[in-house]
Amino acid sequence: MRQDARPLERGSKQRKAAFLSAANSFWACALNAGDIQKTRCFNRAAECYIEAEHLSQASDAYYRAEEWTMAARYARLAGKFDRAVEIIREERGVEQSVANSIIEVCKVVYVQAKEIE
Repeated sequence: MRQDARPLERGSKQRKAAFLSAANSFWACALNAGDIQKTRCFNRAAECYIEAEHLSQASDAYYRAEEWTMAARYARLAGKFDRAVEIIREERGVEQSVANSIIEVCKVVYVQAKEIE
């Protein structure tokens, strides 16, 4: 399915839909797989969610694959700032430079949100 999606025009609805379908298939595969295969399937699902521009789901897939740094990064890119901070606090495996960057961005977002109120 991924191979079928790649030749489609970047940014097109068809390409996004094809990658979303592939991502959902990889996710389903992961739910029924052994540990090593499960990690691979969640990683592939995350990659496809990114191509489909479903960044929150990519974060969830990376989280299930125990790819903490990528999970936090894509939560932030999806605008899920609370979730990004939660991943950083829960999991010790987030790269420090990435964690620091996300926390700094979150501080700015939280201050701006407070100013709006």
